[in-house]
Amino acid sequence: MIIKNCVTYPNNKIIDIKIKDGFVSGDSDDDITIDAERNIVMPSFSELHIHLDSVFILDRDIENKSGTLEEGISLWDKYKKEKLNPSEMRNRVMKAINLLENNGITRIRTNIDVSDPSLTALREMVKIKKEIKKVDLQITAFPQHGLFTYPENLELLEKSMELGADNVGLAPHLEDTYEEGIKSIKIAYDLAEKYNKNIDGHIDETDDPASRFIEMLAKEKITRNFNGSVSAGHLTALHSYNNQYASKVIKLIARSGINVISNPLINMHLQGRYNSYPRIRGITRIREMLDQGVNVVIGQDCIMDPWYPLGSGDPLDALFMALHVEPLMTPNLLEYSLNMLTYNAAKVFGTNNYGYELGSQGDFIITDAKNPVEIIQYRNRRKVVRGGILIKGD
Repeated sequence: MIIKNCVTYPNNKIIDIKIKDGFVSGDSDDDITIDAERNIVMPSFSELHIHLDSVFILDRDIENKSGTLEEGISLWDKYKKEKLNPSEMRNRVMKAINLLENNGITRIRTNIDVSDPSLTALREMVKIKKEIKKVDLQITAFPQHGLFTYPENLELLEKSMELGADNVGLAPHLEDTYEEGIKSIKIAYDLAEKYNKNIDGHIDETDDPASRFIEMLAKEKITRNFNGSVSAGHLTALHSYNNQYASKVIKLIARSGINVISNPLINMHLQGRYNSYPRIRGITRIREMLDQGVNVVIGQDCIMDPWYPLGSGDPLDALFMALHVEPLMTPNLLEYSLNMLTYNAAKVFGTNNYGYELGSQGDFIITDAKNPVEIIQYRNRRKVVRGGILIKGD
């Protein structure tokens, strides 16, 4: 394939992209030529925080009446016990992957709940990962109830590493005590070192300003000189910290090199449920972290599950929400913001051959926009190329 007359993001250069055998090449067999007409052609999106095991179960007449994280967990627990099985989960997962792929996502990191004693979801997701060619897939073993709330939880998390999970998950704010939350962080690093895995946790997903596990996650990475990737999802408590403490923590996050994955759609929906007015806005301090050089990524999190009744599978929708509620509306930040779906996200996924250079993955999004702001403003139709094959578009 050759994609002619491309405008690159963010450098705004006009180039032709030649793809051969799935990668950017110096030549091409010229089987397919697409004229981008001097519109922006970006390397494809990466989705770093989604729960594929629970997508689309709202089709099963489930309703979160309080709109809280806690009720969502309870509804999901009931569904796992009564209805979850490999076949129905696979159908939902493939539907979601198709949706994400059509929106320009070719790399997906999914959280999979490993609190089920049979590890039904984890086992099926490992099978799907081995079979699927449409996207690159990573699995985070997510302990939905923490590690110490039930005696078998730690064993299930370690078993998940042995079965093929890519990342160690954790949720210290869901532990019964502060001490157990700290202990869960140390154990996550222990397991990551033992099995040579990365860490991707749900961290401080609460409005409680006393939830401060991010500082321990960051400090532990520094103390251990941990060489793997560490990502912190949500960090919504950071929204409620006083400004002096928030400034200190953000500098610590930057020094540690931890990635932050914000999920604006879901956090705007779930957070602030225990407040009357004025309400908590509910997402982490993206702008302040960007100012300190933190690698920030935007995630989708949920699609029609017990925590969120909507979800288009389009990362531009999640970014659009973040731009408003933070806000990130200066010209420079608007233009930069697409990095949180492209280069920043690919870095977290561990994709080294990403971009326009020779040898890069031949995964691109061909837009009909002349500048980055148009992409965000209109969230226009787009063509999607995966490994030099047009998978969406005329």
